Amino acid sequence: MKAAMLRALLLALALGALLCLSVSAQGVVRPVIAPDAFVRGTGVAALADNIVPENPVKAAMFRIDVARYPDSTVPLRGGFQIRELAVTAATSVQRTVMVVSRRVTGMTITGNTAVISAEGTFNGRPACLTLEVGDDTAGDWIRVRADGCMLDVIYYDKDGGVKQGDIRLWQKPVLAGFTKGVGSINVTRPGQIGPNVGNFEFLAENTTAGPRGRLLFREINPRALTPVDRPLVTIQLPAVQELALVRNRAVFHGEGTMTNATGIRRVIVSVVAVDNRPAGPIVNDGVIVPDTFAISVNDPLMPSFVPLYYASGPLTRGDIVVAQYAITPL
Repeated sequence: MKAAMLRALLLALALGALLCLSVSAQGVVRPVIAPDAFVRGTGVAALADNIVPENPVKAAMFRIDVARYPDSTVPLRGGFQIRELAVTAATSVQRTVMVVSRRVTGMTITGNTAVISAEGTFNGRPACLTLEVGDDTAGDWIRVRADGCMLDVIYYDKDGGVKQGDIRLWQKPVLAGFTKGVGSINVTRPGQIGPNVGNFEFLAENTTAGPRGRLLFREINPRALTPVDRPLVTIQLPAVQELALVRNRAVFHGEGTMTNATGIRRVIVSVVAVDNRPAGPIVNDGVIVPDTFAISVNDPLMPSFVPLYYASGPLTRGDIVVAQYAITPL
């Protein structure tokens, strides 16, 4: 009797623990991660043979569902399947070709076209696969290629328009923008009577192809007797390598040159530009707050050391613009 009661008690405890685990598991809220790009579609396409053009056009059923997820250990998920069909004399449909992806290795979306690469099979045989698709208002299309990877052989290469169904491409818009400016700041040096003038001109922008832009800065002595004596420092940045835009502030840098009395040398140029009038003049107690500009130059071999050159201040003339906007990658 005691043994039976003990068994019943243990069974009740086990069921209670299982119920708690079930409730606990159901209570876990897993965040839903949305993809930042995908290629999806189902339908039927008429495929022509690119290896033997004389072969007749074949109908092929396709199913595509590939998505890219940000900040994931498996950024590319999903796959695709192509089944080429043939109709016999008895009008019964038979499968003649099967292309199946096993692991997607790459996806590139450019405008309304996408290229997906994958490891998979061609009629059960290991193969490297490439799927190109177009999402076009004039008509969607696909191209499928299967080759022997390390082997120099092409098993399958066909393309054609979609006759039934639809293909959809989507890519999350990226935040792009630009900053530009022309103007001057006062540059004060210790022990000097009156400030020098720092004249600048720059343009930097973030595009789908990456950052680009340029800068020219000259510190001059306005009290010099001849124009030849006026330039004290000339800093040139032929190509912006990085650009960050945060609200009305822009920070960019790249590798350029600095020319002064000691000669010309390669340097790292960093600029901070602030647009204090993005929506009109900012007034502080009746005083308009001007835009600000700062430039620093560092040795590329010792970038964390004290700057070789630094100048900053509010604009005494000119204007700086910082703008951002969302665009869909091309």
